[in-house]
Amino acid sequence: MSRKFIIALAVLTFLLLAAVVVASGQTTTVTKTVQNPDGTYSVIEYPVGKEVAVTLNPISIPGASEQ
Repeated sequence: MSRKFIIALAVLTFLLLAAVVVASGQTTTVTKTVQNPDGTYSVIEYPVGKEVAVTLNPISIPGASEQ
């Protein structure tokens, strides 16, 4: 085989592997937009398939428990 062909094949393989590594590291997120009664908006974005911890302040809600 030609030396140029082998080099081109190696570069193509490297680029494909790099694309796979980058794609596997991305996280899918969901974005929700809510309009509040006062006319402002709240935008909530969270990852899909992962546990999300939410801290509420103050935590003095009767009957509430922290896990």
